Amino acid sequence: MAFDRAYFNPGVANGGKGIKQHTYSESGTAINTIVASGYFNTVQGHINTGDLIWIYASNAVTCRQMTNTAGVITCSSTAVTFA
Repeated sequence: MAFDRAYFNPGVANGGKGIKQHTYSESGTAINTIVASGYFNTVQGHINTGDLIWIYASNAVTCRQMTNTAGVITCSSTAVTFA
């Protein structure tokens, strides 16, 4: 399923500095789709390299580190995953 802004909750950094923690909850989409490069491009203005995102997908709950390279968002392949 395509990215849906309604499921994205941008994080807030302390004073605009530091790492933010975002959330994305989409129970109808598998984790591999959500963490694919470019999935979060439409909200790239909220995401800085190093930010974390908690993802609630149809088949996993995970935390990933994000990278913003000229507006292209990628999620790390290393994850903290919860069953």
